[in-house]
Amino acid sequence: MRKHMRYSPNVEYETATLASRMTCREVVKTLAMWTQVQMSHTTVMRCVRAVGEAQEKQDQELVIQAENGELDGKRQPNFLFAEADGTFVRGLKKRQHIEIKHFILYEGWVKNGKRRLLKEPYAVMTSKGLDTFWEQVGAAVEQRYRLWQTQVVANSDGGVGYDEAHFKDAFCGSHKRIWVQLDAFHVAQSLIRSLHGDKAWITRIQQAIQRKDRTEVILLLDTYESNLDEDERIKQVEKVKQYLIGHWDRLFDWREIMAKETLPENAGRLGAMESNQRHLTFRMKKRGMHWGESEEGMVKVIQGIRNGTLKAAYLSSFIPTKRDERIIKKMIRIASLLKEPTVPSIGAHRGRIGTNASSSSAVGKLNKVLTFA
Repeated sequence: MRKHMRYSPNVEYETATLASRMTCREVVKTLAMWTQVQMSHTTVMRCVRAVGEAQEKQDQELVIQAENGELDGKRQPNFLFAEADGTFVRGLKKRQHIEIKHFILYEGWVKNGKRRLLKEPYAVMTSKGLDTFWEQVGAAVEQRYRLWQTQVVANSDGGVGYDEAHFKDAFCGSHKRIWVQLDAFHVAQSLIRSLHGDKAWITRIQQAIQRKDRTEVILLLDTYESNLDEDERIKQVEKVKQYLIGHWDRLFDWREIMAKETLPENAGRLGAMESNQRHLTFRMKKRGMHWGESEEGMVKVIQGIRNGTLKAAYLSSFIPTKRDERIIKKMIRIASLLKEPTVPSIGAHRGRIGTNASSSSAVGKLNKVLTFA
């Protein structure tokens, strides 16, 4: 097709969904092989941006509705689980890294043979700032849930932007204490990095943590530190000690804190975030990928597909929202009040210059010129 021709909404949507699983080159080849649609790489990314912007617009509309108190979720589960983390992709500039914030919300687990699947999962993803990210998270929670009697359990690595305070703000509607634990994977990773993979010491420290013996953990780390000579390694051990002791109450499995009779069916460890990050990393990392203006569009396309909201969000972008309709009606109403009344037309006026004056007068001379007399 010619470049100046616009593709139909269905073509744009299907192209964007293909691009969420393939590279642009693969999408171009697939379309050329199986359809009559011919596209360039640039056009594929334009489709991704157009569809992703529709999902972004819907997310921001929810934020506005949340600020105005217009959202009223209906679901009231006994337990609600949340996890948040970030992953980095390469930008177009040298040594530029773009953080993609990722939040996942679910109501528990369901059995699928030997595996457990997340129950009612819902994701929020964006490459924009942390304030925008948590605003969208809060709006998503308000749209779906009424949290008065819901026990919220969250999981994160405790890093900047993913701390306990942000989770408590997002789930402030719950009357119960919000438990935010540290992800066991990140705790293990911090020990491995700081102790340079010394398995014997790592195992002893992890066993002390499992026994909830804070004094022994401090003693083990101090003993390990006393055997070091390098200042850099000493700093790393001090850092991990502050990390563990500063978040001591958050190191333990949430199932040990809750009463056993209240635990939901098929209750498992938190840590679904690491596996769910693959939906982003598989498409947006490695293979020499670098991202510019199109990264937010791709992130939102992946989010919309995961949540099952993408198609409705994109097609609704061609229809004015209720808020836009209210604004349009208000403008029409104001215009009708300010509009001046229309004066009825009485047609063209006819007339002539009187001939009572003498032909030598000014009026007589004008009459003679107009009538060519």
